[in-house]
Amino acid sequence: MAKADAITALMDSATTVFSHHGYEGASLRDIAAGAGLPLSTINAYFGTKADLFVAVMQGIWREIEAERRAMLAERLAMRGVLVPDLRDLVTALTKPLVARARSSDPATRRAPRLMRQWFTAPFEVREAMRRQNFSNASLRTWIESVRAASPGLSTAQAVWGFSFIVGALYSYEMMDNRYDEILDPGTDDPDTVAEYLVNFAVAGMQGIGGAPGLDKRP
Repeated sequence: MAKADAITALMDSATTVFSHHGYEGASLRDIAAGAGLPLSTINAYFGTKADLFVAVMQGIWREIEAERRAMLAERLAMRGVLVPDLRDLVTALTKPLVARARSSDPATRRAPRLMRQWFTAPFEVREAMRRQNFSNASLRTWIESVRAASPGLSTAQAVWGFSFIVGALYSYEMMDNRYDEILDPGTDDPDTVAEYLVNFAVAGMQGIGGAPGLDKRP
């Protein structure tokens, strides 16, 4: 197998294994077997297990970020404006992941589940990802854009509000179908769920800044 094809096969297999078992539970032998390659190819093309995990995460992050940017540009073009409002930003931020998480295709659902596995990776692996800095700059840009679209928010309110949105994006029902037995069939298509999340997030960001008319009783 050519090197480029081998790398693609290993990345695809690693995405499946890491998303199903997490970092600690993933076996390099299983990843190599899933790619139809000898174990030694992982060391040759990536290095350690941590190196492979970071490479896979980086690839997924770049793919989703590109889709987010394209979606945001499309929304701005449709509305004929240059500056996004809060709904534009939250839609572009969340919809690509919601579409993957709620897809009927198991292969498509791997990416958001793997992105959630970042939180369970060992400290040194998360530090390696931070050092490579492939997500920090874009996260800062999203947070600053959300704040700019939410006049009156302090930095703390914008950061915490953004954090709450991300928490909802990786919530139990979104990722694990935790409450399916309560939901009526046919109410969880990706577009509907994305709209729920956008409405929730926009109202939440407005609320955290103390929008008029909100009940602020403890």
